[in-house]
Amino acid sequence: MSETSTTPHGEPSTAQSLPAQQLNRSCESCRSLKVRCLPNPSTPNQCQRCAKGKKACVFVAPQRRRPRKRTDSRVAQLEREMRMMRSLLKDRIREESEPESPEGSDGSPDESSEMDLHDHLGPIPEASTSATDSVRFMDYSPELIHTAHAEMAGSGPLSAPPSFSGLHMTFSPDPQPPAEDVIDRGIVSLDDAEQLVAFFIHELTLFFPLVVLPSTTTAAQLRQTKPILFLSVIAAAAISIDAGLAGVLNREMVRLYAARFFIEGEKSLELVQALLLMVIFYYPPARP
Repeated sequence: MSETSTTPHGEPSTAQSLPAQQLNRSCESCRSLKVRCLPNPSTPNQCQRCAKGKKACVFVAPQRRRPRKRTDSRVAQLEREMRMMRSLLKDRIREESEPESPEGSDGSPDESSEMDLHDHLGPIPEASTSATDSVRFMDYSPELIHTAHAEMAGSGPLSAPPSFSGLHMTFSPDPQPPAEDVIDRGIVSLDDAEQLVAFFIHELTLFFPLVVLPSTTTAAQLRQTKPILFLSVIAAAAISIDAGLAGVLNREMVRLYAARFFIEGEKSLELVQALLLMVIFYYPPARP
């Protein structure tokens, strides 16, 4: 007979009671917050955080994890599958090669397949020791070889490669003649260009004397002798007089740079001077 005892509520209990279920060390609230769960000394079944926040402190049993399959067992399974696939492939090749092989053949299937391959491709030409016979014809048909030799014999001596002397005239490195400038297209008149050049010489050069022009220089002379520098000068002077005209002239300047620098590959002191003026008297773009 087993010994019995009474509980405080008067319910009998056996001494051989079931073992207590193992629970997690942290309650669900602390686990969700990922904080340390400290037991409360006043209440044994409640942590300090839940007691302070007056929350229900729930401890649940740990979840059982499924045992992961070991790597060596997985590798062994893959090896077995590979062996099965190889055996099936060998049986299929053997079944396909048996009807084609002649009856009473003493050679192995590998030897018969090599003989069939040799008969299909023909004999391999022997390597020659001389340097002149290092390149040999393959086993083409005799008609094709005789036809090729006849065509080569009837063609006479080999002709010289075509001359490329005519390309010098077609692709001349000389720059193309300048197209119509901003005055020819009516963007700015010659009188306005004269005022812009005079403003550059007498006003802008005093602040940045990097490109100094003679005081007697006119727009017509500068346009005729140095058209790129002329466009850069009037574009720099237009920034202080007319912003709309300056934007148009600066766009024309960028197009001219692209054509001369990158397309024609021109190199000159005039291009360097014009580029310096464009950098010093910078016109900001409409969009950054």
